[in-house]
Amino acid sequence: MQRPGEAQPVTRMSLGLAKVLLPAKDARNAVISRHTVLVGFAGFWQNRPIPEMSHPCRFRPARAERRRPITGILVPVGCFFEVIAMHALRAVLVASLVPALLNAAEPGKDSAPARVSYYKDIRPIFQQNCQGCHQPAKAQGGYIMTAFDALMQPGNTGKQPIVAGKPDASHLVQQLLPSSGKPPAMPKDKEPLKEFQIAKIRQWISEGAKDDTPASVTKVQIDEDHPPFYDLPPVVTALAYSPDSKMLAVSGYHEVVLHRADGSGIVGRLIGASERIQDIAFSPDGK
Repeated sequence: MQRPGEAQPVTRMSLGLAKVLLPAKDARNAVISRHTVLVGFAGFWQNRPIPEMSHPCRFRPARAERRRPITGILVPVGCFFEVIAMHALRAVLVASLVPALLNAAEPGKDSAPARVSYYKDIRPIFQQNCQGCHQPAKAQGGYIMTAFDALMQPGNTGKQPIVAGKPDASHLVQQLLPSSGKPPAMPKDKEPLKEFQIAKIRQWISEGAKDDTPASVTKVQIDEDHPPFYDLPPVVTALAYSPDSKMLAVSGYHEVVLHRADGSGIVGRLIGASERIQDIAFSPDGK
């Protein structure tokens, strides 16, 4: 039985809290009453001063204070588990960030830009800006850009459009850049390509102008005898009314569909080799 005024031995819970409040070397041998630990911890939580200790490892509160009921016992326990949760969260964050930091700081790591893909990077640029005029149905300058093999063949100028490894010697690149204070020759009557688009084309040519079109891409024949078929509504990228407002031209996949403006039906389908039509315009006479 405990004698009056004698400090209680440190229990498992008290020892755990003592390790928080005291240095590690003193915590195990400290003789602190649970009352003392909880009062000190609750005082810290409530922003109250902790009573002075006559010895860093021993404290005997006044008799009146020992008899006072402890109402803040649940507060330090909740705080204790909150601290554990915060440390666990910190450990998870550190574990997730360390690999990225090590990779960033790894000496000799190759920081060169990724290789440019013809299929993913270059082909979409040509589809959006060039294939409307350079396709089998409308091969301006005798140059076709809807197929890779045709893309590498000269047009009516006889100049090599793409010289693998030499962007400055490639006629295609020369057509995309301003010359002698004049705007770029291509795309004709349209906004010039953005600098980052030209940079991608140059890099692709510098890297050898390789065709990386996946073998899994199905080559589907699309022409007047084999018009495109839609399982889902097509993505409309361009449309235009005829000068007399009786017809509406709507872009589709490999085609432009001519609708009657009153919605009564389709007048015709203009099939082309270009997958996407980015711009549509009627001639002034509507023909």
